[in-house]
Formats: sequence, C-alpha cells, structure tokens
Amino acid sequence: MRTLVLAVKNWSIKGCVSISFLTCLFSCASGITSIAVGDQEVFQLKKAFTNVFLIKGQNNSLLVDTGLPGHRRGILKLFKKSRTDPKSLNLVILTHGHPDHGGNAHYLQQEFNAKILVGRGDEILLENGGRDDSLCHYGIMGWTVANTVAKRRYTPLTADIVLDSIESLKPYGFDGYIQRIPGHTKGSIYLKIEEVLIVGDIIRGKLLNQDQPKAHFIMCDRDQNLKQIAALAALDSVGLWLPSHGDPLPIAAIEKFITP
Repeated sequence: MRTLVLAVKNWSIKGCVSISFLTCLFSCASGITSIAVGDQEVFQLKKAFTNVFLIKGQNNSLLVDTGLPGHRRGILKLFKKSRTDPKSLNLVILTHGHPDHGGNAHYLQQEFNAKILVGRGDEILLENGGRDDSLCHYGIMGWTVANTVAKRRYTPLTADIVLDSIESLKPYGFDGYIQRIPGHTKGSIYLKIEEVLIVGDIIRGKLLNQDQPKAHFIMCDRDQNLKQIAALAALDSVGLWLPSHGDPLPIAAIEKFITP
C-alpha cells in the first residue's frame, strides 16, 4: 500500500511539474526571427512554443499557420515586422486544423479576404473550430497538451481550398510545392521552398534544446510517423526543417534522429 501511495504521489508531482512547465513555456516564449531562403525571406513568429511562418518574396507572400486564437496581436506584429500588407497575402496554408494552427484563420479570412488552404480531411476540423475527436497522445506531455491546448476552440470556418495530394506553389509566385501527408491528422501538409521544409507537426523540437528533433507526442501511429520522417529526410537538396513547435532543425540532426 505504501508503494502504491508513493507511486501515485510521484505521478502527481511529475504531472504538476509538467503542467507548470508547459504553462510557463506556452505563455512566456515569443519573438520574431527571419532567415534568407534563396530569393525569399522566411519570418518565424514564435509564441507559446507555437510557430507561424510568413514566406515573403519580392511581390508575393504566403502565411503558414495562424497560431492559437489568442495570438492575433502577434500575427499583426509579424505583418508589420515583415512589411507585409495582410490584404496582399497570396494564400494562408494550414499545416493542419488543430487549435494552435487554425486559431486565427477565420479572422484573416473575414478581415483581409485571405484564402485558406487545408489538406483533405482537415476541412472538418475547421468547420468544428479545431475539435479533433480522433486525437491520440502518449506520455505525460501528450496527456497535458491533449487536455489543455488541444481543447481550445476557434471560430469555425469553411476552407477556400482543400488539397487532395500535391500542388505547385508557382501559381502563388514561389518555386516549391505543398503535399498532403496524413498522420498527425488526416489532412496534414508539409511545404518545400528551395532547400527548406516546413513540416507542421510531423516532428517537433525538444522542449529545452529546441534545435534538436523529437517525436511529436500527439500521434496515432508512431511507426508510420518515423517512416514519414525518414522519407522526407531522403528528399534531395533539403538542408533545414522548420517545425511548428521548436527551432529550425538542421538536416544533420534529423538524420541522426532517424538513425537506429
């Protein structure tokens, strides 16, 4: 009986530490950085361990993800920092429809007439305000996120474009493509621009060493996820991955991560 009580107490302490750590991490960390990618510049808004990316060319711009519902002010700062008129956005691409990715999609659609693209299967998540009844998680961090961030809701919306498989970004003024890669959600998407992949929640950075890759704790089929990571790591001319959570991940770190 004493052993059982001790185990429960340790789990409770661990759970409280995890929740407290995540609360601080999700509420404190923020900032805007940028990197040059060929003739484009990729701006990264990091807020509450969640990234929003703005890809800016000479005359075109794409927004990738829209953060949590409370991140609207940060996104407006991102537009200002990058000198981007939000009314001129060529497209808003949602890597998937969870609350920390689609949180401001309705606002951008209504306020700036932005066109919203999502992968086939996740248009339902948008219509349900981010609710995902098929959510899978593992570990104490996965349980914490599933019962906090994942339960947030945003204003429901209808996607303007639903991606079935793969599409070139040339019609939007960029040399690259977007491709649907079901796993984290049914409609998850990744982007390739020059030598950079924007990978959504296919992988994440560690909570402390955020430039080191870690498997995402919201995932139904972890074996499939590892195979997808290996397949993307084998793509030619890719040197950097930009995950939705954490810092940029060099391809060398990805290759080390998938090596047994």
